Amino acid sequence: MKFIRKSNISKSVISLLLLLAMFSGIIVFSFANVSDSVMESGDIKSNSPDEEFPEETKEYRPKMSITLDSDFIVNIYVPSENTVNFTFDGILYENLQNYSDTKTIDGKLHYKISKPLPAAEAAEELMLSVSTSFDNQIFVGSFTFSIPKYAAAVLSADYSTDVEKTLVNSALAYIVEAYSYFECENAAEVSESISAIIGKYTGSHTINSFDSKENHDIKYAAFVLDATPGIKFYIDDAKNPSSYDFYANNKQIKNVTEGEDDNGKYLLLTLAAYEMCGTIRYTVDGVEKGSYGINNYYSYISKKEYADERKEELRDLLRKFYNYSISAADYYIQYHNKNDIKEYVDIKDYALVYPKNADVTLMEKVDKLASAIENVCGIKPQIFSDESLPQSTNYIFVGNSSKISNDVYVKLSQSNTEDAFILDFTKSSVAVFGKTQKSSARAIEYFIENYVNSANNGIISLSDGNTSIKHFIALENGSEIVVESTSTVFGVKSGVYNDGLYPSKLSKSYYPSVIELKHNGENNGKLIAILAVNDTPTKDYEHLDTNACVMESSDGGKTWKMIARPQETINPTFTAEDGTEYAIQGISMAHIYELPAQVGDMPAGTLLYSGTSVNYDCYSQVAIWRSFDCGYTWEEYTVVATGGGHREGVWEPFTWYEPSDGYLYFFYSDDSDPLHDQKLVFKRSEDGVNWSEEVGVCVFNAKKARPGMLIMTRMGSGEYLMVYEYFSGKEGQIFYKITDDITDWNPEDPGTLLKSPDGYTFIGAPSCIWTPTSGENGTLIVSGKADYDGGQRHLLFVSFDYGRSWTTIENPLPYDITLDAKDTNRIGHSASFTLSSDPSVIYYLNTTVNPENGYQRVECAKIKIYQ
Repeated sequence: MKFIRKSNISKSVISLLLLLAMFSGIIVFSFANVSDSVMESGDIKSNSPDEEFPEETKEYRPKMSITLDSDFIVNIYVPSENTVNFTFDGILYENLQNYSDTKTIDGKLHYKISKPLPAAEAAEELMLSVSTSFDNQIFVGSFTFSIPKYAAAVLSADYSTDVEKTLVNSALAYIVEAYSYFECENAAEVSESISAIIGKYTGSHTINSFDSKENHDIKYAAFVLDATPGIKFYIDDAKNPSSYDFYANNKQIKNVTEGEDDNGKYLLLTLAAYEMCGTIRYTVDGVEKGSYGINNYYSYISKKEYADERKEELRDLLRKFYNYSISAADYYIQYHNKNDIKEYVDIKDYALVYPKNADVTLMEKVDKLASAIENVCGIKPQIFSDESLPQSTNYIFVGNSSKISNDVYVKLSQSNTEDAFILDFTKSSVAVFGKTQKSSARAIEYFIENYVNSANNGIISLSDGNTSIKHFIALENGSEIVVESTSTVFGVKSGVYNDGLYPSKLSKSYYPSVIELKHNGENNGKLIAILAVNDTPTKDYEHLDTNACVMESSDGGKTWKMIARPQETINPTFTAEDGTEYAIQGISMAHIYELPAQVGDMPAGTLLYSGTSVNYDCYSQVAIWRSFDCGYTWEEYTVVATGGGHREGVWEPFTWYEPSDGYLYFFYSDDSDPLHDQKLVFKRSEDGVNWSEEVGVCVFNAKKARPGMLIMTRMGSGEYLMVYEYFSGKEGQIFYKITDDITDWNPEDPGTLLKSPDGYTFIGAPSCIWTPTSGENGTLIVSGKADYDGGQRHLLFVSFDYGRSWTTIENPLPYDITLDAKDTNRIGHSASFTLSSDPSVIYYLNTTVNPENGYQRVECAKIKIYQ
């Protein structure tokens, strides 16, 4: 194993939005810490010597915050009102009407400017001058900003938390060491000024030194200890760089760049500070191969045979950076969990306890957990039977032990599945066990994956939500699905929903569709769902304000908020041949899609909502709305097809961009053809405005045949699989078709009935998703609304061979269709899947029912596949 002490990597300018750490993955102090006292104000001068600077300008003074990353970013906020121009760090900013980087603070719009500073420059002062117009006078304010001044204000403020103060202290200590190590001319001056702020602060964390185990498919790894830290992995020249994936905190690291130097070809990981205190794991072609961390580097330079005249200085710098990284991880934990967390579990301080009746399998899991803790923390935990526990020791109970508190058992018993397991954290003990031996083993694996092998170096936050009950679904190929969390996306409350944009009386929510943003920069990872509320009219087609609403989740589907209600604008009314004017009764049948590439004047990342606008007496149309701001505002811009009213309309659109030909495809159900009760067709467009003639997908000879509700996914084989419901003689059973040419579906062929080996099948409202996770051919999942035989299983179909054979699994969102007390026929109507940027994570939305009031709700399950 070789190591590099310095790197000649050029400094990169990082464009960062000011977001809380839980959204952006970077450390940013909140606006509670942004104040005028943070900066040092110079003399404020007028262009007229006889004029005093107006008193009312105090509220227009700039503010500052600091983004703490491996680099430090100083953020300055200049109030936009009355500002003519400003100069920051020697750069003049004018023509401010075109300035787009803004932030609202205390109800006022501010211009934001950011300056990245590597550690060896982070104590520098930055100059700002602002020209402001009042009463036809131009006033100029001059200000100086610096990270040490900001830090001093945080340390002296009563509102700052201990975690924030620790982070500031450790950051400044690291800056001092960086100035010394990189031999900056003003190192002594910086050390003196910062020491006056932090005293003799040295940090509270020590590096547990240990050598890494042999790495596979990596020639060697190098900790790049430069002004901007990072990690280099040198790879074999014959290896494809894209076959490597790296993970911190169980999340894939995206900021990976290729390079080559005298030591060979490498992959450079640029990480946030809080990610660098833990172990970086890597896989090759999806197979885990090894890991590397700061501990390995520290262990190497601590060896006697490591010869360097500045060895101790290097160790000091590394220790200071490690302290800063740990403090950043603590801060990240606090804001990631949205709680003022005061306590933590540090697993290196806990002993492992197994039940006295543990079998061989469970003991193997205990040994695996002990090794994982040693790998991350450098210390192997003690292991005891629950028959002989030592005193004054914190425990991690693994497996079903009689020494676990009774209330934890009660919590686990609340789960209605035998496959459930529980994770319970307190300051004195951690419980990791399940209802069965199998689920206990799964619990330990889950604990290792999500809590031990994390960038937080084995530190687990204690918050109000200390207990997590989960269940898993075993797959026939040996993989397992764990239901990470469930939540309500939209729940009708006692018939009235007053929490958001809907003040009207409601009784139903259904037709959900969901995506995870992947082409929207800093917004990537957010979930955007769209669904219908109220329902199609049931009596005389009365107007019920059927409409769509857009929901957003920024925390992986745990919580949701309404952000928009798209409206019909192109054809809000319809005039019949006799001159009678009819109003559109609403839009529904939602499908949401994110463009992965440019189409017409729409860039990649544009959101498309395809839906049906309808008056059930006489008119319907399928149209597309688009959003350029991640779903907050919508414009209806193209009508793809039109039809009549009930039984003569166009319905259930589905949008797809095909990269092989550059076309945007629009699939829908069509009742408007008098020769066919219903058929499935598509149109396509190069610009999203001009559409081709319709092409058949399912157009059957029997006039009364009704294929509908098409959903499609593309599989790893390059084939497209489409599922649909087939009425008129088939009673709505789910059929599927497979093609390798998206333009050719053999429209007269109904395809294949979806049926398990034991004869199980279901009906209505299908959906499907394919993921490359789990097995050579990935995993294909199909859902439906109800059991064909009227039972209450509501299983999901799974295929590991691209739909050539099928098995069934438990539904992650179980529901009882008999609870549809409002008799709307909308429970289970309809499901939606979306694949995360982590292909092992799938978000699953479906319409269930609140048993307390009988009203429909849309729920979300986050499910993860473990191989």
